[in-house]
Amino acid sequence: TFDEGTGTTAGDSSGNSNSGTLTNGPAWTTGQVGGALSFDGADDVVNAGSGATLDNLPGVTVAAWINPSSMGEGSFGRIAQKGTGGAAATGFRFLLEGTNAIGFAVDHSTTDIERITGSGTVTLGTWQHVAATWDGSALGSNIHIYRNGTEVAYASTVNPAGTRSDDSTANLW
Repeated sequence: TFDEGTGTTAGDSSGNSNSGTLTNGPAWTTGQVGGALSFDGADDVVNAGSGATLDNLPGVTVAAWINPSSMGEGSFGRIAQKGTGGAAATGFRFLLEGTNAIGFAVDHSTTDIERITGSGTVTLGTWQHVAATWDGSALGSNIHIYRNGTEVAYASTVNPAGTRSDDSTANLW
């Protein structure tokens, strides 16, 4: 919930002991609902580690209140990511992309299971609730992205040529 307000730890209210460590200086602030963190758009993160409850996910739902001042470094602002990136990485990523769009992908390679919203989905400088759901299948059409409770239109869906490799034991960022 980011209600701590001070310190370098964001607690895990799920009871699964996946508290996050604030890295590179995100700043505590007031959010849309309770507390929040302000990120610099370059290297600030909350690292929730790789606890067993976060590994080998059969599907996932990720939700957050965001108030972006930019689309992030290189127009790829991370909302949440499991894994590190690069062609050999596994896991998922939920991020701001390009021209005010939101994307969710599994794999992070050239064979992503991916869905990207249309341009203009995100409004800079405004609080909005975003969420992505994925049922664990290898179909991009089974990824759904929502803004303020309404499913958004999609600009593209990409499906992999082979099997997915989302069994990442890497950290959740």
